[in-house]
Amino acid sequence: MTLIVSRLSKRYGTQTALHEVNFTLSGGVAALLGANGAGKSTLLQVLATLCPPDAGELSFAGQHYVRDQRALRTQIGYLPQDLELPGDLTPRKLLTYLARLRGGSPSEVLAALHLDAIADQHFRHLSTGQLRRVGIAQSLLGYPRLLLLDELSRGLDVVERENAYRLVRKHDGLTVFSTHQPEEAERIAQTVIILQGGHVLYAGAIETLRASVAGQVYQVRLPIEHLTQITMQKSVIRVIPQATHCVVRSLNPHSHPEMTRVDATLEDAYLLLIHQHHTPS
Repeated sequence: MTLIVSRLSKRYGTQTALHEVNFTLSGGVAALLGANGAGKSTLLQVLATLCPPDAGELSFAGQHYVRDQRALRTQIGYLPQDLELPGDLTPRKLLTYLARLRGGSPSEVLAALHLDAIADQHFRHLSTGQLRRVGIAQSLLGYPRLLLLDELSRGLDVVERENAYRLVRKHDGLTVFSTHQPEEAERIAQTVIILQGGHVLYAGAIETLRASVAGQVYQVRLPIEHLTQITMQKSVIRVIPQATHCVVRSLNPHSHPEMTRVDATLEDAYLLLIHQHHTPS
């Protein structure tokens, strides 16, 4: 179940959404990580066969995205960032209809997303989080081999977010989900693809990226009024606000006399990578 993306580019008028994107994924969970406008949604739309690329080659499990598109679509489950649902329909009716087209069990996905209690309520009466869970449920119908999720946890409360993570980990195939939160990628993915301005800055194992800054990250906890001088230094990775203090993470052990070495996180590595590729306007 290998997904191969080679030299993929996509433009909208004069705007480049994706430029020469290359990566290969073979099973497991992969996170598309980047800021808003980085190209994550466009990439997922291309992978879902909803948006044709302007250039490049794509294949999944040996099937070509152009020649074998109809066969590929039977293997793909897709959750868009925004899912418009008719207000007078119910989750059960929608999932039953989609199951006739794609296979799978409506009752199974309703139970998996804890939707049984609201399965017969009209969509217009459901909350944003409940609608999001219906969206996830429909993406799982038919047991897709390639599961594409645009902002998986958007609108979910803590309990349902954890349930969604569990379902993603259980998925028997390749899952690609987008997020702008490094901690979410670190929680459930083994691989990360970092996008900035339509370019891939990194594609590979999360552990490898994290290891690239191992032993280089230092931390100090300071009162808020003492932050000004230290945060002006280029070596500062990020500042984490707390009640009366802030935690400062830096690459320079000498930026403050009380700096101590700490384990590097994906967020540390991600922010460093973004800063290194930032071009001032």
